[in-house]
Amino acid sequence: MLLAEAGLSECARDAACSADFNRPFYIAFALLVLFSVWITVSAFATVDIISHRLDLQRSAIWLTVVWILPIIGVVAWMLGKPTRRVVDSCDEDVHESRPRRVPRGID
Repeated sequence: MLLAEAGLSECARDAACSADFNRPFYIAFALLVLFSVWITVSAFATVDIISHRLDLQRSAIWLTVVWILPIIGVVAWMLGKPTRRVVDSCDEDVHESRPRRVPRGID
């Protein structure tokens, strides 16, 4: 009687409101979320690998690891990627060829 008053009598009679009825939907939704996270994270890692300008063999190996092992490959790339060293060779040559200027009044 309490279910009828609360408006839940249809759910109590039918399986439409039970967790067993919606289980395939929940599984499909969870797989869709995991697939979306995998594609997004792997795409960002791919851009990062390409922007590091490694040689062709190393890039191919890292891209294979990132795309075959969804989250583990990206974590491995983030931990094992080479560090970037930003050096502008033109600026370095200019600074070496002329002496450093000291502003007037400072001795």
